[in-house]
Amino acid sequence: MPSSGNTVSRIVFDAYGSGNKPIITGDFIRNSAVVVANKNYISINNLCLENTIADGLLIGGLAHHVTVQNCEIRYAERGIGIYNAAGVEMFFRKHHS
Repeated sequence: MPSSGNTVSRIVFDAYGSGNKPIITGDFIRNSAVVVANKNYISINNLCLENTIADGLLIGGLAHHVTVQNCEIRYAERGIGIYNAAGVEMFFRKHHS
């Protein structure tokens, strides 16, 4: 993630329109599908993160005001890794097969 948002304008990664969630894949060669490191005021919504060799989503390095909503993480060694981050909000919904 190249930059941070601010209190007035968050940076938002989200699905566009209706249909299946967009897929961000690590192709089993990347540690994480998405990394938020030292970035602030970020929202990650309605995405599918998959095929990683470590965390599907990694948040760390003093990141704060990061929200994650309605995302699916699959085929990852670990789901979400949070390291040295503050102010992270996640909203979970049980998945029914």
